Amino acid sequence: MIVREMKLEDMERIREIHELFFPDIEFPDFMHNFYCAFTITDDNNDIILGGGVRPMGEIVLVTDRDKSSVQIGRALIEARNASLFVGGKVGFNELVAFVKNNDSYARHLVRHGFYPRNSALAIQVPKWAEQHVTTN
Repeated sequence: MIVREMKLEDMERIREIHELFFPDIEFPDFMHNFYCAFTITDDNNDIILGGGVRPMGEIVLVTDRDKSSVQIGRALIEARNASLFVGGKVGFNELVAFVKNNDSYARHLVRHGFYPRNSALAIQVPKWAEQHVTTN
């Protein structure tokens, strides 16, 4: 097996593999949103897989569940806004939140811009977040 940098000419075959085996998942933008994209081939240079490592921003929140649902809801919106700002500053195009054992928490996040992403919830970092600059 050969591991090598993914090339533009690999994209057609990798897309074919993706459409055949993963049609319900969005095709990754290997050429732009990855630290490194690679291709694994057999000894005949036939592609076995394409993959890579992309930056991932994870939102981590510790919430006092004794507070009212209104307070928590408002705090979640502020946490989302703060996270989007930070995510934009460091160049993430997506942030994820892993929500365990709290369906109402997850529903609230979905109502405020998060969407299902495999076993996580994710939110796109908008372009405006990359352009905000704060000064003190």
